[in-house]
Amino acid sequence: MKKTLSKEIFKKFKDKFDEFKEILSISNKIEKSKIFPLSRAIPAFKNTIFEEIDGQWLMEESYRKEYLLKEFNLKIDHEDLKVLEGIRNFLKENKISSGKYYSILIMDGDEMGKWLKGEKMPKIEKLIHQNVKTTLLTYSSGAEKENLHKLLCSKHPMSPSFHQAFSRKLGIFALNKVRKIVENNHYGKLIYTGGDDMMAFLPIEEVLKCAYEIQSTFKEILSPFASMSAGIVIAHHKEPLSITLNEARDAEKIAKNKFNRNSFCVRFLSRSGGILETGGNWHLIDFIYDLICKFKNNEISTRFPYQFLQKVNELSNGKFNQENFEILKKELKRIYEKKEAEMEFLKRLEAEFERYIKDIEEKPFENFANILLIAKFISSEGKYA
Repeated sequence: MKKTLSKEIFKKFKDKFDEFKEILSISNKIEKSKIFPLSRAIPAFKNTIFEEIDGQWLMEESYRKEYLLKEFNLKIDHEDLKVLEGIRNFLKENKISSGKYYSILIMDGDEMGKWLKGEKMPKIEKLIHQNVKTTLLTYSSGAEKENLHKLLCSKHPMSPSFHQAFSRKLGIFALNKVRKIVENNHYGKLIYTGGDDMMAFLPIEEVLKCAYEIQSTFKEILSPFASMSAGIVIAHHKEPLSITLNEARDAEKIAKNKFNRNSFCVRFLSRSGGILETGGNWHLIDFIYDLICKFKNNEISTRFPYQFLQKVNELSNGKFNQENFEILKKELKRIYEKKEAEMEFLKRLEAEFERYIKDIEEKPFENFANILLIAKFISSEGKYA
């Protein structure tokens, strides 16, 4: 939420918040500087005006007499309640509503054991320049040329120098790249990174883009043939952290096992207790963010994902069959119900649906419907559930 606020509005809010702390200080006979624990701003806000106030104070529900007493043992005198009301009104008038959901991202390299054993080594022809390969083949003949072809098609042999180079590349990725991507580019907080794995806390609207950038960087540094899988959980800020972490770890395993590696899995834990799960290959990220933009701009009805899921539940037993596929493809078009100008996106929606259903073996229809639902939720930046 902070990244979308102007400095001018935040400064006005800060003035009101300082007045609020002054009143609490007097009522509870505590030094103003000790009223609340020190704010631990994410690195992207270090040395800025946004560093000084924790994000929870951008939520209206934080300004309740009962909450302040329970969480901080701070009492509010009856005559000071108008100050709480004043801050709540300021938040409403300026449409400041911090999201109540956050995400955890866990990523891990795929089949790293095979890389270290040499099973994933590239062919020699992939490691030399095309001009060198052409020259060698041009100036060879007979048995020599035949042996050269065999050599070029062989895997590069494993060696201590490869292990050293591999470890160095993992170090560059983990120490020089991951933190910058998470904290500078996507307003997150890196918890750990160690070679081919990492964990971070991120805003829900940034987590998929962050995961995609990390896996792209992993490929750039290590090899075009290397890949990562990601487990993502989106949870309410009051959900016990132990549960959220377990769900994120399970999501990462599902990305590797159910979605066949080089993939992501997202689990959305609603405050009401329901769980939505979806995922797939990394190419889906662009499609999902196009959906998010469409929802943000009110170009797609917020009812659309729920109506489609209802049809999925009515027609499908979770497994693919051609009859249900054809029916649901028609329903997708019917429910979308947009004017002529949106026909281009409808074609893309149908194409992504068709490709997704062919790629995913387990509950493909439900998983696609959940993509729509999670995109709709992320578009609200976690303000509604």
